[in-house]
Amino acid sequence: MTFRLEEKIIINKDQKYEFIDWVINKGAFEIFPSRSIKSLYFENAGNDIFLDSEEGCVPRKKIRIRNYPESSNTTNNLEIKH
Repeated sequence: MTFRLEEKIIINKDQKYEFIDWVINKGAFEIFPSRSIKSLYFENAGNDIFLDSEEGCVPRKKIRIRNYPESSNTTNNLEIKH
């Protein structure tokens, strides 16, 4: 099983472009064009999936239906992630 490390930082909206420049200078690049994503998440009566995610429990699960409203592809994708 692979584990993803995630760090969240808060930046002031006035620092947005400075931050983007910093990320690009570190070698990052855009792999997807800007797009709209619509997701519908599923949960059980005890909110276990959400609570596991918030607590950082592993393994955890995510169940959603996702589509891209602006795309010519009108399919809905069922995604089950463990």
